[in-house]
Amino acid sequence: MKYHPSCLAAVYNKERSKRQTDIESSCTQEETIMKETGLAELVHSTRLKDKLLQKMPELEAHLKGRDVLLMFEKDIGPAIAFACDYNDTMHMAKTAEMIRCQLATTKTTFSGSLVSDDIDDSIPPPLLQLVK
Repeated sequence: MKYHPSCLAAVYNKERSKRQTDIESSCTQEETIMKETGLAELVHSTRLKDKLLQKMPELEAHLKGRDVLLMFEKDIGPAIAFACDYNDTMHMAKTAEMIRCQLATTKTTFSGSLVSDDIDDSIPPPLLQLVK
């Protein structure tokens, strides 16, 4: 059977595409990780870091334990601001939780009149310290 040259090329391309898809689908995640691990063994990390720092002067290296974090100078300020905001938020949340616990455990009685001493006794001490 004889094909037109363009039809024959289309058949070959379709078969090649199908074969490539089969090969890619047979590759598992573990094989991909192993390839990346093998690549990491081929690259000397200190030399790579030095070359990156040399080629990109706006890049900065920060030590964290035995790891080195590479950051751009323009990203450091927002990252620190975010960390500080997060830290403040966590302190406020913990403070609110402590006061809620105090309010839940403090039992107050109402005698029917609002006397100054009764009002002061009904407020938990941590809440007074926070307000003062």
